[in-house]
Amino acid sequence: NEFNLPSYIFLTCNAGFLGMVKYLPEKHRKIASELDLKSSDHQIPGYVSSVPCKVLPPGQFVKESYEAWVEIADKFPGAKGILVNSFTCLEQHAFDYFARCPENYPPVYPVGPVLSLEDRPAPDLDPSDRERIMRWLEDQPECSVVYLCFGSFGVLCVPQIEE
Repeated sequence: NEFNLPSYIFLTCNAGFLGMVKYLPEKHRKIASELDLKSSDHQIPGYVSSVPCKVLPPGQFVKESYEAWVEIADKFPGAKGILVNSFTCLEQHAFDYFARCPENYPPVYPVGPVLSLEDRPAPDLDPSDRERIMRWLEDQPECSVVYLCFGSFGVLCVPQIEE
């Protein structure tokens, strides 16, 4: 803002995560310490229901990183807009919340999903495996496959991944 240039935030995460980012400084102003992961549920902006602490990303709530997250989240209202890697139909409730968001919060724009359109398979993927996977995907009914990305926070066991 000091150079009179509009600043936008590109959030590679989804609108639900943006709700968490908005929630952190609000919660911090009420209780100026990291969240207790054993405490009650939280009413996070843009979420349909209250959220139990145990399902939230723990990295945001440990003493070593909590204050940094709050400081980052405090800067979001200063942006001219926030671009979110998601789309309205996927997170209708969250985008509805941000469309009517009170306070001085910037407009939120769904711009996703942002995809790499280069058709390069993973270097360690066997070409026959890639062909088998692509054939399987092509054989599925339209709009019947959901891509899930668990980011860097999740560690899943084999049965969970297979499910």
